[in-house]
Amino acid sequence: MQRMSIQSSVLALGLTIAAVLPAVAHDWYTGLVSPNGTKCCDERDCHPVPYRLNAKTGREEIEANGRWWPIEHDKVLALATPDGGAHACWESPRGKPRFRCIILPGMAGLVPLPEHPASAVASLGLGSAIEVGGR
Repeated sequence: MQRMSIQSSVLALGLTIAAVLPAVAHDWYTGLVSPNGTKCCDERDCHPVPYRLNAKTGREEIEANGRWWPIEHDKVLALATPDGGAHACWESPRGKPRFRCIILPGMAGLVPLPEHPASAVASLGLGSAIEVGGR
């Protein structure tokens, strides 16, 4: 009888820990905001994701909903993740994801580049010393 009570207590403790761990692991997403001001996470839609550079297309991609998708750079946050890996927050659990936020490895602390490379050169004060996009 006492053995059954101990097994029940251990099972109850295990179930409690299993229920709490995902919530604690998900907490670091709380408060993240996308570059366009949208809240990244709605409790269950942010996850670690596989990340790769597609050798055929030369594009960075992440896997979501069972397929690889090109990185939507306007959704990328420049910050570190607790595990150093790629993470993404998206709606739509099937088909093409509607990404809200993407966090890539090595992006922590980077300043986003201007949309036009020429303005980046101008901001360096190099004038016409560097040709952007030319041969």
